[in-house]
Amino acid sequence: MKKHLITLTLALAGFGFAQDAAPTPAPETPAAPTVEIPKDPNAVAATYGDQELTLAEFENEYQAYAGRLLNQQGMAATPENFRYFDAYREQILQDVVQQIVAADLANQMGYGADPAIVDAQIQQIKAGFQDEAAYQQAVKDAGIRDEDFLKELIARDLSTQNWIRSLSERAEISDNALMFLYTLDKAKFNRSAQACVRHILVQTPEIAATTKDRLDKGEDFAAVAKEVSQDPGSAAQGGDLGCFAKGETVPEFDKASFEGPIGQLQQVTTQFGTHLLVVDKRTDAGVVPFEEAKTELAASLKDRAAYKIMQSQLAKVEVDLNEDVVHVDAPAPAETDPSVAPATDDGMGDMDMGEDMDMGEDMDMGEEETPPAP
Repeated sequence: MKKHLITLTLALAGFGFAQDAAPTPAPETPAAPTVEIPKDPNAVAATYGDQELTLAEFENEYQAYAGRLLNQQGMAATPENFRYFDAYREQILQDVVQQIVAADLANQMGYGADPAIVDAQIQQIKAGFQDEAAYQQAVKDAGIRDEDFLKELIARDLSTQNWIRSLSERAEISDNALMFLYTLDKAKFNRSAQACVRHILVQTPEIAATTKDRLDKGEDFAAVAKEVSQDPGSAAQGGDLGCFAKGETVPEFDKASFEGPIGQLQQVTTQFGTHLLVVDKRTDAGVVPFEEAKTELAASLKDRAAYKIMQSQLAKVEVDLNEDVVHVDAPAPAETDPSVAPATDDGMGDMDMGEDMDMGEDMDMGEEETPPAP
C-alpha cells in the first residue's frame, strides 16, 4: 500500500480530510495586528456571464480553497492559519470563478454530476471516520461550511471532469505521432522495477482470517475488497493499488510485494493493520516498450487537447473581478509561509496539463459544441 494512501487521510474529488491534523506551526514572524474594516457581505466580488458572486459566497469558497491547501500540509483550517492566504485572495478569486464557470458550462453541455455518485463519494468519505461527529469535525477543519457545500464542491469537480473526459475520448492521435514523441524523449520512459499489487486491509487478524477463508472458497477478490477493505484509497477500486516502485510502501508491505510469490494470496501485518495481498506481476527496470507507453502518452496528449478546448470555451464567458471587494491588508510576502501558498497557475487549480503541444494533422478533436453564455 502506497505511503500516501496509508496515512489517515482521505482524498476524494480533490478534497483532503485529515483525521488527525498536525499541530499548527507557529509563524517565524508574528503577523502585525490589523484593524478589520467591515464589508458588505452582499457586495459583488465577481460577475460571470449574467451571474454574480457576492463577498459572502466568496468567503465560503475561499475558506474551502485555503482549507484544502492547509489540510495537505496537516494544518487545520483556522482563522489563524487563513492569514497565510491574505496576500493571495485576489488570485484565489480568479481561480474560484474559473472553476465555477467551468462547472456551469459542463452542466449546460449535459456533463453534470450524477447525484448518486456525489452521495456515494460522501458515504465513502464518511466511512473513513470513526463516527458522524469525527466526520463533521473533519469537514469543519477542511474549511468547508457544511455537508451541503461539500456536495456542491464535489459535484462541481465531477462535472468538469466529465466534460474533460468527453473531450479527451473524442480526440484521435496517430501512432506515428506517438512514436515520434516516444523516440524524441525516450529517457522520460525509463522506469525502476515495479510490482503491481491488489490488497485488502483489515484491522485484526480475526477479520483477516475470515476474509481469507472467503477468498480461499473462491469469492471474487475485488468484490470482497469493496466490502471489507479499510483502505479508502483502494477499496473502491477492488483493492487495486496499481504498480509502484520499491521503497514506495512501508517495509513489510514492500518485502511481500517484491519478494513474495506472484499470483498467490499473502498475509502481512503493518502499522496500519493486516493486509491480504496478491502480486499480479513485476516488471524489471528499463525503458518502457512503445506498445506499453503509447497508452499513457496518448492519454496525456488527449487531456492536454481537451484542456485547451475547455479553456477556449471559458474565454468566451465575460468575467469581471472586483478585487477591491475581497482585498484585505496582508503581511509582507516574507512572512507568508510558501509551503501553504497557492501555486500560481492559469486558474484551474489541479488541472494543469503542462506545456501546449500542437500535433497538427496527427490530432483530431472534432467539433466542440458552444454552449449559450451563462
